[in-house]
Amino acid sequence: MAVMAASMDPEAIWLEAVRTSVLLRHLAPHEVKSMRVACKVSKVRAQMNIYRQGAFADCFYVVQSGRFRASVGSEDATAREYGQCQTFGSYEILFPQPRTASLTCVESGALWMIEKKTFVSKLAGDAVASGMPAPSTIDFVRSVHLFADLDDGHVVQLARAANEQTLAPDEKICSQGDKATAIYAVMSGSIVTSQSDSSYQYTMRAPDFMGESALYPEEELRIRKATVSAGKEGAVVVSFEVLDIEAV
Repeated sequence: MAVMAASMDPEAIWLEAVRTSVLLRHLAPHEVKSMRVACKVSKVRAQMNIYRQGAFADCFYVVQSGRFRASVGSEDATAREYGQCQTFGSYEILFPQPRTASLTCVESGALWMIEKKTFVSKLAGDAVASGMPAPSTIDFVRSVHLFADLDDGHVVQLARAANEQTLAPDEKICSQGDKATAIYAVMSGSIVTSQSDSSYQYTMRAPDFMGESALYPEEELRIRKATVSAGKEGAVVVSFEVLDIEAV
């Protein structure tokens, strides 16, 4: 997921974070404003621990500045990095359990901290219902094998994060060697994968999906293994950012 360039305007950073967050983007304007007012700003320095794996989950975080690393087990095992306008810490609050990873500050900066009670209340009831996706999108998410084990609540949340794209014939989706940040599922038409060191091509149709390397825990392994383009008839694909999948 792209990270916004460094900005001196905290309000612009906050609004961009809301716009790009699957959990926040559908909130009504007054909910966004009241959540912003309820935030506490915490200045953090490099190497500071934000929370440790196994700890009680009491806050949701929005990155105002700096860089942060999530690790599982060993601090050397990086699972994900977060920068300006990105969020973390929601999963264990929405599905109550201890923290599943440790978060450490890599580059000093500032975090908005939203207490659990405030975060949950803003996402409850009408605030979430206002962002209900189309039934066809929900049904499509259910049809994708990768998401087959999700319950109805998770399916709806993931459908909210879906980004539908219409591709012209032979239009490229990604290139071999690109950084992998999203999963793609075919809604209609076809997509074709190819590799530079092979003449073999593979065609996928609905509801096939590609891009599993984006889910690898190690940052260096999240690289596209093939070039992917729309087929001769074009395609409609739905993409899901990995950060959105993790949040759901």
